[in-house]
Amino acid sequence: MIDYSVAQVEAITGIKAHTLRVWERRYNFINPSRTETNIRYYTDYEVRLLICIGLLIRSGYKLSGIDSMTHDEIKSEVNKIINGRNSQDTEEIAGLTLSMMNLDETTFNIIFQRLIIRKGLLKTITDVIYPFLSDAGFLWSSNQISPIHEHFITNLIRQKIIAATDTLPVNRLESPGIVMFLPTGEDHEIGLLIANFIARNLGWKVYYLGQNVPITDMSLINTLSDVKLILSMIITPLSEDIADGLIELGNILAAPLFVTGNKENFGAVATSDKVKILSSPDELIKILETEY
Repeated sequence: MIDYSVAQVEAITGIKAHTLRVWERRYNFINPSRTETNIRYYTDYEVRLLICIGLLIRSGYKLSGIDSMTHDEIKSEVNKIINGRNSQDTEEIAGLTLSMMNLDETTFNIIFQRLIIRKGLLKTITDVIYPFLSDAGFLWSSNQISPIHEHFITNLIRQKIIAATDTLPVNRLESPGIVMFLPTGEDHEIGLLIANFIARNLGWKVYYLGQNVPITDMSLINTLSDVKLILSMIITPLSEDIADGLIELGNILAAPLFVTGNKENFGAVATSDKVKILSSPDELIKILETEY
């Protein structure tokens, strides 16, 4: 049986160490063991339980209600949430999680190839990869992810998406344009790469600017007459300067500015009617299909 440190539990579940300590004091659903030197550690079973609890919280469950459940009831509620997914997809997500935890590229490649054959890349991304990243906490708490696990799994996924994007035909000059960028201080690119593949696959011409783009330079986008949408993604906690910059950018751009990523950041920019919020790849697909 493998034991996990607090730092490892943060990496796997996306739950911060401070939060774990507060839960331990206030609730009964988790009770980590301690070494002889009083250092907390968690068992495999406890880590899986925390993953379930994280999913329940993101789905709107209150901690007080979770605390009143037995472990079997917690798992039952999680099953209800994921029942909307194809059961086979749920198994694949579990396999991807294990490949991440074990740094197992061979298993990752086997699962990914199996998914491509069964679903194609677009459905693999929307049905499996995106939920996997979400469930693992990569899109909601990236600052707390262990560099080893984050870089391992995201670079494997990144390679697959870039390789698949390179196989798409070059879209026509008259195709509508979309600009994609990450503002200064934002390094988490994988979600934007997914959006890039989706847009290109749907026939859009993508101006992909990538990471750490100064918001003050983005006004130049108004010189591109074919741009119909601008998309940015914020994963890391949103600073006041970046939030104000995005709102100001929305005010000066000719095309609408959409922001997606960590839901905790949405409130800082949703006060502006010039900035639109996207909650999922499915929403992006609907907008791109409608606009095109």
